[in-house]
Amino acid sequence: MVSQSSLFQPAPARARSVRHRLLTSIGILLAGLGLTYAPFPLTTRTVVVVSGTELQEVLPTLKQKFERQNSGIQLELKFQGSRELINRYLDDRNDFQPTVLIPANQELLDELGDRWRTQNGSEPFYDPPRPISKTRMVGIAWPERGKVLFPTGEFSWQRLEQALKVGNWSAIGGPTAWGSFDLLMGDPARSNGGQLTMSLWAQATLGGYSA
Repeated sequence: MVSQSSLFQPAPARARSVRHRLLTSIGILLAGLGLTYAPFPLTTRTVVVVSGTELQEVLPTLKQKFERQNSGIQLELKFQGSRELINRYLDDRNDFQPTVLIPANQELLDELGDRWRTQNGSEPFYDPPRPISKTRMVGIAWPERGKVLFPTGEFSWQRLEQALKVGNWSAIGGPTAWGSFDLLMGDPARSNGGQLTMSLWAQATLGGYSA
């Protein structure tokens, strides 16, 4: 399953997105903000960027580069769960005014647009948003545990379900010292990763995509 990351700038900000790689795209977006919010002499402008937590490691680095190149503009980064980001903005539950929103995928962006039209009776975007990247969900495991959990070398939702049912590594061929088998995932009510996990799992169970 493919997840699309998109950029949405709510009024009064202007939309600016590109098609290339994620880091380059966001860098170009921030450069565009430098032009849009170019300060008057001796003044400093603050641009509030609200993103899902999936970009929490990336954006601070771009923020530093942007502020070095645009000394009169400061970026204030806010990170929220992907669904929380949409809900808080539409329900006006932030204690700040966002300038740029970065939803995690096309589904959330479509939901934002539909709910905005219902609540406000107007179009939410200056220009139609365009995807800037496509990413796949990736599973990572320690090699020795991955071999026990997936002996065929391929990810399997069925095998994961079996491990969760028995509840410990020794029951599926691992050493007793490994202890219990636990699954941790993002909250689907707040996290794009949690929603994607549940979606892929459901599709595999119902005969859709297997990974």
